[in-house]
Amino acid sequence: MTGRVGVVRDTILRIDIVKDAKYVFTTRPNSKTATVKWRDNETKPGKSYYYLRVFQRDTEKPDGDPEIGWVSPFYVTYQ
Repeated sequence: MTGRVGVVRDTILRIDIVKDAKYVFTTRPNSKTATVKWRDNETKPGKSYYYLRVFQRDTEKPDGDPEIGWVSPFYVTYQ
């Protein structure tokens, strides 16, 4: 899986990859752009879903809780 987060208004604090409701990868780029590459080496036959979550520093309250964004999940059926 490759994910790219484009130029944002403030610093990207963290990016998570979630598989079937479990965090499987986390990175902390601390920049305004990021590219994430990750391969699932623990696949099993059946269905799985994945999505990306991005935590960005809040431009209005930099010391407060981060802003959070995520992509729609995508589903994969392994055989």
